[in-house]
Amino acid sequence: MHYLIDGHNLIGKMPDIELDDPDDEIKLILRLRSWTGRVRSRRVTVVFDHGLPGGKDRGLSTSKVQVLFASGGQTADSILITRIKNATDPRQYTVVTSDNRIRRQAEMRRMPALKAEEFAQQLAQKAGAKADGEVEDSDPGQDQELSDAELQMWIDLFDAQDEPKQ
Repeated sequence: MHYLIDGHNLIGKMPDIELDDPDDEIKLILRLRSWTGRVRSRRVTVVFDHGLPGGKDRGLSTSKVQVLFASGGQTADSILITRIKNATDPRQYTVVTSDNRIRRQAEMRRMPALKAEEFAQQLAQKAGAKADGEVEDSDPGQDQELSDAELQMWIDLFDAQDEPKQ
């Protein structure tokens, strides 16, 4: 199953991540990496607003978690709607957002949709609940849960990318 996620919408529903945290995106990305690592068939595309220069962030993306930032005249919502409209097999996707306009687009394509608060509960479950038909991955490799020290290392790296070059 491939999940199309409205990143900032989901962060707003997470009990332990705040939208005003400068590291909110990286914290969600790391959580999604851990979550996808538990089940072989899970894939995620998470879309955030206001990225510079925008597009796919190769430094944050992995084989299972694709990270996109909207730029220019785009919004995360418009990117998600385009992806919903262009999906070749909508049943293979689940949209995660509480935005009614995006949810309506998914419904028109018969694409399953979860409200962000429902998905936030799934992420919060330590055992990593499996959806129907998903098989737990016995060797998640690089997508295992991170220690506090590893999380801090990624946060420091992410902060270093935001610093202007001199």
